[in-house]
Amino acid sequence: MGFRIRIVLALATLSGVAFAQQPFPAAPITIVVPFSAGGSADFATRLYADVVSRSTGYRFVIENKPGGGGVVAAMAVKAARPDGYTLRLADIGPDTVLPSMQPVDYDPLKNFRQITMLFSWPQFLVVPASSPATSVAHLIALARSKPHGLNCGTQGVGAGGDLLCAMFQMATKAPLVRVPYKGGGPLALDLTTGRIDMAFAAYREYRAAAADGKVRFLAVASPHRAPVLPAVPTMAEAGLPSVELSPWFGLDAPAGTADAVITKLHDVFAAAAKNGGLARRLTDEAIETRIDTPSEFTKFIAAERVRLGAVIEAAGIRTQ
Repeated sequence: MGFRIRIVLALATLSGVAFAQQPFPAAPITIVVPFSAGGSADFATRLYADVVSRSTGYRFVIENKPGGGGVVAAMAVKAARPDGYTLRLADIGPDTVLPSMQPVDYDPLKNFRQITMLFSWPQFLVVPASSPATSVAHLIALARSKPHGLNCGTQGVGAGGDLLCAMFQMATKAPLVRVPYKGGGPLALDLTTGRIDMAFAAYREYRAAAADGKVRFLAVASPHRAPVLPAVPTMAEAGLPSVELSPWFGLDAPAGTADAVITKLHDVFAAAAKNGGLARRLTDEAIETRIDTPSEFTKFIAAERVRLGAVIEAAGIRTQ
């Protein structure tokens, strides 16, 4: 090896050591989001990052990597250096649902270090305005009165609405046919026109249709009532406590990321969640801030994998 090459390598090594010794973060932090720009998850992530940036001076780059139900983003972050400069927006799909439906080349608990949950949004039981059902009990009775039951539309196989339809069917023993669509848009069209009998979906997907009198919200599948619709009961209040699921989203980092970095990132995002402006903007979209410790987040994911895995197995939900 030539003298000049050795000098260049030595300088590069010294530069890397100097960078590593700088207080974290010494460079912009990339958050890989497994969704296209403009959606609810992307919006909420950017809002959090903006609040943290303004309060701490940290710089963030949001990198949208949709594809494979979250697999593309997961694999990219799994392969990243564990230095805290590449994070992932983890979510219910690739971390708890997909591994129960098909083999994946990552382990959400072994290949990543959980930082904190950030936000979630409740799923509402929605029926078209033409439906005679005005309550959950009435809807169950209606399903049982029909020879082939009711059609429960979903945003796709394994989506939150698909799991909730399966939970509803298991809890009530009412005849129900799950009808998967390719996304929420086509489903909303058929639900609002009465071609589908019911669905579980996020508030923002149907708030305009509800305002126009095209759909009704019968219940919310979360532990508590939603501030945007305080008169709508929970599924537990309707007698179905097992029908509960709220799509959640949080931050994690590649396995091997230092404890000090995980703690620092957790603390700044936990502080951001207490920002009144952020909470109000998210609440207006029926999105709830949710902060926990890294350990609590890890335990939550492990428990949800077991719970939702049992639903997926019992309902025979598999990728097509």
